[in-house]
Amino acid sequence: SFRRRSASGGTFDTRRAPRSISAGNLQDLEAPRVKRYYDHMKHFAIDYGSKRIGTAVSNAEGTIAFPRTTIANNAEALELLLRMIAEEKAETIVVGDTLTLSGRENPVTEAARRFAERLEVAAQLPFSWAREAGSTLGAAEFTGEGHDDASAAAFTLQRYLDMQKSQVE
Repeated sequence: SFRRRSASGGTFDTRRAPRSISAGNLQDLEAPRVKRYYDHMKHFAIDYGSKRIGTAVSNAEGTIAFPRTTIANNAEALELLLRMIAEEKAETIVVGDTLTLSGRENPVTEAARRFAERLEVAAQLPFSWAREAGSTLGAAEFTGEGHDDASAAAFTLQRYLDMQKSQVE
């Protein structure tokens, strides 16, 4: 049969699409799930700070974030991050935007942008900015510890993954 049942309980003919979309027949259209480039990809995230850089990774499916480690922000940081990205077999990089809760730049924002640009060019992977505001406090709620840059990176990455998932569903 060419009749199929939609998610709303109605039926539709699979041989032809409705002639026009209106409130009456919109419920009978089933939108396919759109596969985005970030579906089922391993992500690597950084929480940039003037003294330290927190790192985190997602699982291979790109659904759960895990704190990795915190490294010193020094002359070797870029090379170390590139090695970590390669070891983790990450397919995309997510960097916390370092903006304040009100969306304003802070003293580290420009340095973070410059560093992220260098990382993007060197890694040659897809790159995204993620909202970082509140990540340190959010991470502290879950870990029970004070300032932990790797947990903050994981908090930012998890928020990013959740937002990407909600845009697809």
